[in-house]
Amino acid sequence: MTNANDKAVRKERTVLACMLQGRDWAEVRSLSIDDFNLGDHKEIFAAMSRLSGTNDHADITLLLDELGTNSTAGALVLDLIADGTIGTKLPRYVKDLKKASAARECNRLYERMPNASAEEKRAIAEQMAALLRHGASSTSTSSVAVLRILSDVEAKAVDWLWEPYIPKGMLTILTGDPGVGKSFIALRIAADIARRGGKVVYLTIENSASYTLRPRFDALEGDASKLILLDGVSSQGVTRTVTLQDIEVLDKTMAEHKPELVVIDPIQNYIGADVDAHRSNETRPILDGLAKLAEKHHVAILILRHASKNGSYLWKIQNCPSP
Repeated sequence: MTNANDKAVRKERTVLACMLQGRDWAEVRSLSIDDFNLGDHKEIFAAMSRLSGTNDHADITLLLDELGTNSTAGALVLDLIADGTIGTKLPRYVKDLKKASAARECNRLYERMPNASAEEKRAIAEQMAALLRHGASSTSTSSVAVLRILSDVEAKAVDWLWEPYIPKGMLTILTGDPGVGKSFIALRIAADIARRGGKVVYLTIENSASYTLRPRFDALEGDASKLILLDGVSSQGVTRTVTLQDIEVLDKTMAEHKPELVVIDPIQNYIGADVDAHRSNETRPILDGLAKLAEKHHVAILILRHASKNGSYLWKIQNCPSP
């Protein structure tokens, strides 16, 4: 590998390392997958883009799950996380990546020249000029569609926790006005699961464990030893309320206890203070992260949600059957 290629690879690694470490994200927002030359770098950037949404950086656990820790791209991520790169040169490196990407695209266009008609040559020349003026981001190739052929997708039957209401490995959202019985439904389902030996992880702030959950759960004849309350996160002697952005904590809890059901009661208390619950571009990454955990652990996740003030939904509870 030439010295120039070594430098180009190092610049790509530096940009990815800074992104993984959550530094200077604004500097790389203009980058696309085409601005990276190496296949593993393209794969990592594409996975990060899919997972990060509007966050500063993609969750490392989900990123490794997406790439596979045994893949070359997954192994490279672990190296990049440990990279002590300082992001002071990041703005220049981002520009260099875009210039290199534009040069590669110019070379591809130039190779088409000999067999092109006079009109096509003019069009190619205009594209090359635009690339040189503005960089690769000005071309139509700056965004790449991620496609799958349906025939390559394996058809699977839905595995139900409670057919046809709550599937395993997926998210289920129950919306209703406060006080209409959403928590009671969730506890009834949890009690039925606990009676047959399954475990349930329950997240709630609004309902007291001593005065509400335990009396109700006992009345429903649930095995209280099977209901795990995830109260918070402790770090360096400081305990705080868990949020749905604590993906690693949720992942470890599910891996350790292997619940059949996870209940979030209600989601408004767990999305995090820096997330606007009314903006889908901020809540979507959180739900996507939960969906990936549900699929990974093959667990049903039941999300309770209070109805919005402008669109109230009143759920009438009548003879709710057992799961």
